[in-house]
Amino acid sequence: MTPILKKNTLIYGVDDSFESVLSRIKLNRRVYGKLTYVGLGTSCEIQLSDLDVLFDKIEKIQYINRKLTVEYFRMFAHAVDRESTFGIRMGHMEFLFNCYVTVWLKLIKEKNIQYVIFTNIPHLRWSIALMCACEILCIKYMSFMPTIDKNIKGVSLKENFFDYTSVSNLNSSYFFKEKLSYLLNLAKKQEYFYSPDNSISAKTISYFKIISVRFTPIFMMYVWVFFSKLLSGKNIIKHPELSLDFSAGEVKQVHELLFIRRLKLKLNFLSKLKKEIKLELNDNAEFNNFVYFPLHYQPEATTVPLAIDVSDQVTLAHELAGLLENYNIKLVVKEHPSTFNPRFRADRGRFKGYYKFLNSHENIELVGENVDTSFFMEHSKFLFTISGTAALEKVVTGGVSVIMASHFAENIPNMHRVESIDKMHAIIHRLLSDLSPEKKNEKESEDLSIVLFDISKDSILFEEFTTEYFLKE
Repeated sequence: MTPILKKNTLIYGVDDSFESVLSRIKLNRRVYGKLTYVGLGTSCEIQLSDLDVLFDKIEKIQYINRKLTVEYFRMFAHAVDRESTFGIRMGHMEFLFNCYVTVWLKLIKEKNIQYVIFTNIPHLRWSIALMCACEILCIKYMSFMPTIDKNIKGVSLKENFFDYTSVSNLNSSYFFKEKLSYLLNLAKKQEYFYSPDNSISAKTISYFKIISVRFTPIFMMYVWVFFSKLLSGKNIIKHPELSLDFSAGEVKQVHELLFIRRLKLKLNFLSKLKKEIKLELNDNAEFNNFVYFPLHYQPEATTVPLAIDVSDQVTLAHELAGLLENYNIKLVVKEHPSTFNPRFRADRGRFKGYYKFLNSHENIELVGENVDTSFFMEHSKFLFTISGTAALEKVVTGGVSVIMASHFAENIPNMHRVESIDKMHAIIHRLLSDLSPEKKNEKESEDLSIVLFDISKDSILFEEFTTEYFLKE
């Protein structure tokens, strides 16, 4: 047996599964060299901070070759916009991109990192910059990717990051079949760990939590700032430009001060969006012969970075509606139920005129976010989505779905993956010209391009996976 060459591995995580993923990796320590835990959580060996890292610890910022990293900068720009409070100038964004990637290049070289593991899809600014640094230094990396159950993850490898990839020699049939069957049953019941509760009681509790959690620190911050300025005559808030550009925990003091203003702006914008979509809805619409397109909540990793080239859903809907027009079939587009929920960041994923532009195509019928989806699920010719769970719901009830990005269940019967807009016409023609579309043949799990891990149990399978592909050369 060829001995395993141990490699220094960097593990990056920010999500709530960080601890559980780390616990699995720690059990497999024998296949690694030194492990370096990096992230935004308190359990990390190296905790990232925008203020400290960007302004205090960079002796020289490296200019990053944009030709090599154009796709990563594009994803980084999306991530910055997602987390920005009031927006950011492009010049400042380029500077920040160089800063973030420089931090990672320096850390990778100092720690002699040879492999990188992400505990979730790299979709925020720190993780995207790390992915870019790996590309520059030709370092292999892999990523855990979520399913509809928080404990079961798919795994993606560097060779084709935007596709789930299996190891040819990995005998994963038992694990795959067992977990896929479990996930399909969850889909039938629509029991997802991330499904928001939009009931009136849940919203009331949520707003109460927002007010209670925020009120005290905001009040204390105002008192602190007032007396600090009064006694010292100085502004105690460091780096105000960066602070105004970013929200979340990195710049907590300023974020708390800006929360009321930001919330007011968000609520005002969402109110305008609600009025706009109401004007575009047709109360007399008839739904007889149609394809169903439930919009994605944005910003989210399911569209950026997983499907960044088709993340513009307005343009995508227009393209699809134009193709369906040749078959006298309508495209029904429904807004996501979380879009108008102030708890989320959908105000960054929609814009003024969004619904007007979307509904301007004569072959599109727009419906609101609160409409019951069961009718559209049952009666649509097929369901179209980029990578949403609605595709799985349609398939498990006997229907047909078309997706455009990686999905952990993309190879099950009646789930059709389209790689680009250019190839959309062929799949639509095939589906609509045949009243009973030919189903995919059942495949053995070894042929399916996915490996599913239960991060609470599958330490042996993960070790086999990393040993077979990730760490052996």
